[in-house]
Amino acid sequence: MAEYIFKHLVRLAHLEQAYVVDSVAVSNEESGNDVYPPAKRVLAANGIPCPRRRARRITRDDLQSADYVLCMDNSNLRWLARLLGYSPKVQLLGDYGLDGAEIEDPWYSGNFDKVFEQIRDCCQNLLQATKDRA
Repeated sequence: MAEYIFKHLVRLAHLEQAYVVDSVAVSNEESGNDVYPPAKRVLAANGIPCPRRRARRITRDDLQSADYVLCMDNSNLRWLARLLGYSPKVQLLGDYGLDGAEIEDPWYSGNFDKVFEQIRDCCQNLLQATKDRA
């Protein structure tokens, strides 16, 4: 959801030329899969386009080319450190609005609306924090 929410906010701010936004996984578990249907429904209900995509695992090139790599939870941070080593580019999305707290995983909680709100709020703050550097 974060990819599509942030892209939407970037579009609304007319900053599409300044940002490249992508979403990748830390494991191969969902490789090739589209966005989970309940997440697509919440995005659509909030007027955010969610075109079909295929999940893929993060690569060293992704990490090297990115200015920021934002994770939803500490488990993702640990996975990235094991896969690619430590990088100061890697941080929690919750650092931008949840006082560093993790974004809840709606796969387990089923609370996609709450997670949408958490992500949206953090993405709004992220955009404010980075748009002067874009």
